[in-house]
Amino acid sequence: MRRLSRAVPAIIATLLAVSWSLQAQTQAPPPKPDSTKAAVVAESYAIEAELAPERHELTSRARVDLVAKEASSTVVFQLHPNMKVKRVTDAAGKPLVDERLADDTFTVQLSPALAAGQRTTIYVEYSGVFSGERTDHATRLAYIGSEGSYLLYAARWFPVTDWPAAPFKAEFRISVPAGMTAVAPGDAIPNPGAAVGKSIYVYRYPVPGQPGTLVAGVYQPTSIQAEGLAATFYLKPEHTSLAAPYAEAAGKIFSFFSDRFGPLPCPGSGGACRRLSIVEIPDGSLPSFSAPGMVLLAERSWDPKVNYKLLAREMAAQWWGALVSPATPADDWLGDGLARYSEALYVQHIAGDLALAQILGDFVIGSLLHEDAAPVASGRLKEFTPEYRSVVVNKGAMIFHMLRGVLGDQVFFDALRAFSNNFANRPASTKDFQEIVNRLSGQDLNYFFAEWLYSTGIPSLSTDYVIYRTQK
Repeated sequence: MRRLSRAVPAIIATLLAVSWSLQAQTQAPPPKPDSTKAAVVAESYAIEAELAPERHELTSRARVDLVAKEASSTVVFQLHPNMKVKRVTDAAGKPLVDERLADDTFTVQLSPALAAGQRTTIYVEYSGVFSGERTDHATRLAYIGSEGSYLLYAARWFPVTDWPAAPFKAEFRISVPAGMTAVAPGDAIPNPGAAVGKSIYVYRYPVPGQPGTLVAGVYQPTSIQAEGLAATFYLKPEHTSLAAPYAEAAGKIFSFFSDRFGPLPCPGSGGACRRLSIVEIPDGSLPSFSAPGMVLLAERSWDPKVNYKLLAREMAAQWWGALVSPATPADDWLGDGLARYSEALYVQHIAGDLALAQILGDFVIGSLLHEDAAPVASGRLKEFTPEYRSVVVNKGAMIFHMLRGVLGDQVFFDALRAFSNNFANRPASTKDFQEIVNRLSGQDLNYFFAEWLYSTGIPSLSTDYVIYRTQK
């Protein structure tokens, strides 16, 4: 570090505030209530999945427990276009009629039809290949190979209803070649017997959520306690030395977010959950991803110098996305936007206001790239696209920062804690969040949400400094 001459007064610039001024915006009305909500949704799954990495192949059988929200004789599923449905039966084994409507959608005719509130169980057998082509979202969300496999929930690698709103319970029984380890959300169940040359892993997620992410590979699992967090790392042999510094960073991040947002409850027990699986996945997909109880980091994201910003963003998604899930695509800013802003909160915590100003500047630049694509809460932007990252993620984060300025820190963080507590393990809408903010602040801030969520354009950033001069 360069030292200042004693003959020259030292100048310490301290950032005091970041303020936002309103630019002209194009106003759009709030989205109308969704009239396409699924009449029949999945409540729970029991999925048997066999991965054949040498053939890039998935073979699966899913038991799907359904409930009718309204009377219907049809259930609509989304399923990755690479997956081909072989057979659908009812609980008695009677074949049911299924029809592929589009690349990623198929229907099943239920017999008999369901009245509102009725339940039934069906079985879906399907298989297909995930060999590396990008067939969705312009990025690879599912891959099976000898160097490692990942099936992200967003890939819809199993039949999904009412995406992304309907939480579900799940049990996954995963068969992989001997020598490989499979990881999924939930509690690991003692392994049953497996065929020669195979290993079987069973995970149970006993509360409604979105646990549909699966990873498998040749790992050397390493468990480390840090800051009260029990972190288990699934890393390739060449990266096992990085477990200790990443565990230290993860422990500090987890403690900070637990203080700010409230404790993260364990699925099933209801008590505070202080455990996390941090898993390396092959390059070729997203740089990072979060699932309940899991953080996935691509191979390129592992470095001796811990990327604490990336780690903080994905760990924040344990609250905003895994614990509290957006009710509709129009509410995605409550997940991805708030996780992105939580990254900034942690940056401010460990590096101060100047570092906060820098990351807010990154949000501004990111928002400018596609500012006119759509309003934040339009629900029209596709996940993982540049437009989505610009508007929902970056502008969404900026909106949370402005809201913090309007409310003040005490009310803002009280609102976040109430939000995570009131909507744990269930979907939340923008209206739900607004009601919490209005109640705790004693104000009617509907004008704020109407202005920023249903308009295009972005805030402009201005920074105020004060200069302190010290004697030599």
